[in-house]
This record gives sequence, C-alpha cells and structure tokens, in this order.
Amino acid sequence: MRLSKEFRVFGREAVASRIAFLVLLTLSTSGVAFAQQRTLLRADVDSIFPNVRSGAPIPMNWTVEWGGSGLLEGHIHIELFNYGKKFGEFRSHDMVLTAGQQRFSMLLPPINDLEVFATLDVHTKFVTEDKTYDLGILARRVPGNRDRSFSLCASDPWSMTPGSWFSGLVQKIHIVAISPVDVRESLSALPTYVIPDEMPNDPISYCGFDVVVLSGDGFAEMGQKRLSVLQDWVNAGGSLCIIPTGLLTTRHITLLNELVGADNDDPPFLLDSTGKLMGADDWDAKPEVRTFRKGLGRVAIILGQPDEEFDWNETTAFLWKLRRDQTENLKAKGAWVAPARPEISDYERDYSTLDAGSFQVLPLQTISHLIERLMPEGVRVVPLSLIALMLIVYVAVIGPGDYFLLGMLNLRKFTWIFFPAVTIAFTVFTVWLSHVYMSSASTRKAAVFLDVIEGGKIARRSRVELMFPASHQVYESEVRHSLFTALNHRRFGDTEYTYTPNYDVRQLVETGTYTGRVPTQYTVVQELSQWSPQLNRVFSIAPEDETTEFPWDQFQGQRFDAVNRAELAEQVQEAFGVNAIACVIDSNRTVIGSPILSTSTGGYPYGQTVYRDQTRFGQVSTFLLDVCARNQQGMFFVISQLSPTGGNNFEDLSLLDITEPHQWLLVIAVPKGDDLLIYRRLYHGDG
Repeated sequence: MRLSKEFRVFGREAVASRIAFLVLLTLSTSGVAFAQQRTLLRADVDSIFPNVRSGAPIPMNWTVEWGGSGLLEGHIHIELFNYGKKFGEFRSHDMVLTAGQQRFSMLLPPINDLEVFATLDVHTKFVTEDKTYDLGILARRVPGNRDRSFSLCASDPWSMTPGSWFSGLVQKIHIVAISPVDVRESLSALPTYVIPDEMPNDPISYCGFDVVVLSGDGFAEMGQKRLSVLQDWVNAGGSLCIIPTGLLTTRHITLLNELVGADNDDPPFLLDSTGKLMGADDWDAKPEVRTFRKGLGRVAIILGQPDEEFDWNETTAFLWKLRRDQTENLKAKGAWVAPARPEISDYERDYSTLDAGSFQVLPLQTISHLIERLMPEGVRVVPLSLIALMLIVYVAVIGPGDYFLLGMLNLRKFTWIFFPAVTIAFTVFTVWLSHVYMSSASTRKAAVFLDVIEGGKIARRSRVELMFPASHQVYESEVRHSLFTALNHRRFGDTEYTYTPNYDVRQLVETGTYTGRVPTQYTVVQELSQWSPQLNRVFSIAPEDETTEFPWDQFQGQRFDAVNRAELAEQVQEAFGVNAIACVIDSNRTVIGSPILSTSTGGYPYGQTVYRDQTRFGQVSTFLLDVCARNQQGMFFVISQLSPTGGNNFEDLSLLDITEPHQWLLVIAVPKGDDLLIYRRLYHGDG
C-alpha cells in the first residue's frame, strides 16, 4: 500500500518533533543534574589574605560544603589560567568530606611571567574514584613583575575594626606611612587582619608577609606550635612587632626572652601574679619600644599604649629594614627618598622596559653566571659555520654528486636508493655531532645557600637547581616542608631589563604538576624536552641540616679589619677541608678573598687558595656579590633586605646593608658532589 505525500511529510515531521523533544529532555535533565551536582558540592575561596605579596607564594583558603549523605572521598584538582594560558596545575592531598562545611588551605607557588596585576582564573574540580564534580571558576588577584606589593599581617581579634587604636597603629607602622607622597600609588600595601586560629602553622606560609603585628589576644591566644614557627620565620629574616598585653603564659614569656637573646639568669620579661607582663599594661607610664635583631630578622616589642603623638618612624624603619642612609633621610625629611627615574619614553615604561628607578621586581641579571657553572661541562652550541658547511656538503652530494657519480658509473637508476641512504647517513651524523657538542648524559646540579645565625644554626636553605636533560624526560621532585618554585631562566638573562609579553609561558618554564599537601609533603612532576635547561628553587626555613664545627659566633661584634685573617683561613680549612673557598663582602660591595662564582675564573674554582688576603674585585657585578648585597636599584635603593619569600626571584637572598660601614658578610663555599654548598653569616661590627 502506498502512502500519500501528505502523510509521509506528516510522519517525518512527527519523527523530527520526537527527536527534538528527546534532545531537549536530555539537555534539561543533564542541566538539572549539573545544577544538583553544583548544589551538592560547593567551594569558595576566602578573602582572608586579600593582598598577595610580590614574589611570594599564594595562599588559598577554601571552604567546601558537601550537601550529600555519607562520606565523599577524593581530592581537589585546580588549574590556573590567565587569558587562556595555563600557569600551573595542582592536586591536593586525598581528603574525606562529611556533610556540612569544611575548611582547608593550600599554598601555591609564585606565578612566573605575569607583567602586571592580573586575575587568575582558578578552574576547580573535586575528583573522586568514579566521578568528577565541577566546582566552577574562581578568581585570585596576584601581582606581576611590574608591581610592588607588600603585605602586613595583623592579629588582635578584639581591636581589628576600622577606626580602632590597633588599626591606626597598623597603618602607622606600614612602609607606605614613611614613603614619599608622590610614590605611594606605586606601592600596593593592604594590611591583612587574621584571627589567631587562622595564623599559619608552618614557617613557609609566613613567606606571604613582610611584617607580622600581634597585639592583645592576637598574641595571647597563639599556641606553642604557632609561636615556634613564628620564631623560625623571624630567624629566617622576618619582621615581628609584639604588643604583649592581656593574660599570658610561660610559653609567651619564653618566646619574648628568646627573641631578645636574654640571659636565662636575668630575663628582661617576667609575669606578675595576675599572669600579665610586668610593665606592659601600665597605660599611665610613658610608652616604650624595644627593638632587637634576631637571627636574620627584626623584633620590636611595645610596652604601654602609645598615644596619637607617638613617633613611629624609627620603629617602622627598623621593621622594614631600611638602609642606614634612608633611615637618616627619614629622620631629616620625614620620609625616605625615592630613587631617581631614568629618562625613558612612555612606550618603554608602559610596554617593554623594566624601570630601574621604580619599585617593580627587577630580575637578577648575573644569575646567568650561576647557570653557566651549573651546566654540564663541555656543553657547547654547534657552530653556525659547521651547520652551514654540512648543508653545503649535503646539497652537493644529493645534487651534483648524485648526477655525476651515478652517471659515471651508469647507475642512475639507483638514485631512489642513493638519495634516502645519503639523507639517513647525514641525519645519523647530525645526531652524533649534536651529542658531541651538547651532552649525552642528563645532569642535575645545584648551588645551595645555607644562612647561618647564632649558635651555628641554619636559619634557612635555598637550593637553586638546574636540570639539563639529554633526552625528553619526566622529572619527579619529592618536597618536604619546603617551597618548590619553577623559574624562567631566560628572564634573568635579559640585560636590557625588557620583557617579551608575547612569549608563551609554556615555552619558557615548565611549572610542573603539584600533588600533595603544599608545603608539608608533595611531589612536583616536570616534563622537560631534550637539552632544555630548567631552573628550580627549593626554599625551606629551619631545615634539619647540621652545620660543621666552625666557630661562627667568634667574630660577632668585631669589625672585619680587626679579624685575624690568617687564623680565619686556617679555621675554614680545618672545618670544611682544603677545597673550601672563603671570602668576605663588606659594605662597599667589595669582595675580599677568593672570587666564588666570579666570571673571572673558569669553571668551579675548587682548587684555589682558601684565602687570598686583600684580593679585591671592585664593583664587578658577579652573581655572588649581587645576591648578597643588591645594587641600588628599585626597592633596594630604600631597603637592604626583604623578609623571606622563597619565590621566583632572588630578592630575599640579599643580606648586607651597603650603607652600614660596620656590617660584613662571611661566605664559605664547599663542593659536595654535584652541588656547591654556600654558607653565609652576617656580622654587625658594632656588636
């Protein structure tokens, strides 16, 4: 039976309508399912830490809410993007979620190659064994290399409201308060108010702050563990201000006395019968500020309640580690003096050139000297002339050679064999030549900076590692209680202080995939291409390294010109061996002794004299000199030292105030396998 045309059309339309209905039903069902999925599991990032510090790790405090029944096991997986470029991938430790809200924190390494303040898109998922929950895209604003962002952490749970005396105090001891008015817009400096329970539990997390201020219950409610890690951070170069009011315990008094290096037989801080610090709550007495150097850091303890007329400039300059000459400027002019800006065009300032007169992060150019030392021996680039010669020979063989040779032998029919054979032979020769000039073995070398404080204790360790793969390889780095940061080594080799914003970040640095609990225990996986060097930094505070039996404290309080140099040379050789090298850097940025990592010597100077008296290298810009005492550019025109960041630049390795005539830095380099251990100890000749 034949159907009419109208019936056939109606049938097709009916089928199409049913298909469309099913598609819409499927989409709506999936949409409802997706919405239910988002409702069952939600995540958000707290704004506890609104201001991310330049070159420092990025704190991420999460609130996760599970609305389902039972337990949910899995991990959080996040990816960071900015304008479509991927800047990192992170997988948290395995966790179990129960119904309701739960909080946990992650610490992300600094982001490479962002030029200006940017908002990172945080793509977030919760991954279980059989299901993935898409938690959406969150946002985190971070500074770039052209910005200077400071972060001051303040804690006093009862006095953190705007307009309180504590918030007013925080504003007064911020570096912006003593800066020239015309440069304040160049400095991003929002204080971060944190309740005691939210304070970090490990010293690496304090790398997000320049200065920490504790007052009242903000200090009194700190437990033993938090007090201990705070002290480790101060030893590593942090700045701490304490207003010890309220009810305290013996652990707080012990910390105060240890911070000031007090004698156990005559401690300056004692508790009264009510559990309060003697003299701290006497509001009628004249306020007193006591400042101390502790390890590489600074401590200010405020007794009494300062009034509105109290001058905070000297305390602020001390906590922010202003250079001595800038401290004098502050006393005379009421503000530190900004560096003169060079004459450059608006285009250069806006688009390409790093301005050495501004406060942006300036890359340490002489790190290229260190990279040269860490590269495998004998690695060379194949000369361009040799490559050109090979191409000429190749063209001559497959062209005229093929024609005349096979023609003379009457074998031109074998051209189809001759050409691929010659091509294969030249390919094999080229690969062999590349391995001869480059390297056939992968290497992993490092320079390890070990900063020593009182008692010979290692306050912090910074391992700068160069991986050079001879083939395409996947590297795994196991990290414990440290911050791992992948560096873009090309950025440090740009002597013109310029950026090329069109570069794809993935071509410059392999950030890797982080898996685990950062910074406690995690693994970083990096996939590296053949002969592509990758520079990494691993930073830790209060590491478990054991120092040698070297009398580090012997020279404290002495000026270098009063040190017996022959005795010093003998002690270095006895403690570290005959291959050790010692030098001293004084306040004039003058190297006295062996030129460790200097470009004036080839390779590692292992076999040199331990100490060559009065060997001077003037203002030669070597990596060692620049990393210990930064040039007077940018922010280092104002300050001598930054609190530790452990991040993607080496600003926090600077120790020496070049305007302080009595300071000097003892540096001892010791080869150990493929690594070079560099011990540093800062001395103050005025005691």
